[in-house]
Order: sequence, then structure tokens, then C-alpha cells
Amino acid sequence: MLKELFSDLIDDGLVDMEKCEVSVKYSIDMDNNWHEPGDDVLLKDGTPAPCEVCFAGAVIAMTLGEEPDQSSAPAYFDVDTRMKLKALNWLRQGKLEQAYISMNRPMPLAFPNHFTIADYRDSPIIFRVGMRLMSSFLRANGQ
Repeated sequence: MLKELFSDLIDDGLVDMEKCEVSVKYSIDMDNNWHEPGDDVLLKDGTPAPCEVCFAGAVIAMTLGEEPDQSSAPAYFDVDTRMKLKALNWLRQGKLEQAYISMNRPMPLAFPNHFTIADYRDSPIIFRVGMRLMSSFLRANGQ
């Protein structure tokens, strides 16, 4: 079961993403289809390419336990989990308003609609810093 607060979802997602980053079974690709196995592509040594995961896909892999040889997406899960995975996808783009909409939650007044989050491809480190700053803002506001 995934946590309720956006700040907790982000923090847990960062932990899961960092586990994927150091695993030979996964590679991070924010433009992929959530959790996509690379078994149809062989590397030079003949082993299957790693499973490509986005931010929410890392949660599918590590917290929800999907195997790297299985294709997965939010539609494969119950409604609550599906909504949280979609919210994570919006959050990694800094789109707070869309994250609240995807969870059918009202966005608190005076919240920014958008946070600027660096593209992971440009800098994984700056991406994580932006996500941590957004998480800190949300936690400070009970979210």
C-alpha cells in the first residue's frame, strides 16, 4: 500500500528510484511507459537489456514488487494505487495542480500550480534536489 501524503509518496519514490539506479536490472527513463522490460533487446554480452522505469515505474518495481521481466502500468493496479502512481507522474514533472486533480483532491489555496523540476536526463542530481524541495514544501504544509 502506498502512503497518502504527497510528500511521503515523493520521498518513497526517490528511495525506490535510487534503488533502481544502482541495480543492473533497471534503467531510469522518464519518457518510457512506466515499467517496460528490455528482454526483447540483447546487450553485447547477450543478456537482456534492463527494464526501463520512470519515477512511478521505480515505485512499481521496488515498492509494489513487479518483476523486471514484466510490463506494468497504473492500469494493472487497484484504483487507489493507480491514482497515486499517476499523481507521482505529475509530481515528477512539478505539476502540483494535475497531481491533486488525479487524486480527486482539492489543491490548498495559495499553492503554486507548478514547481520547476529539472529533467532527469539533464541532471539526475538536480532532479532529486527539486523533488526533495517540493516534498519539503508539501510536508511543511501538511501535504
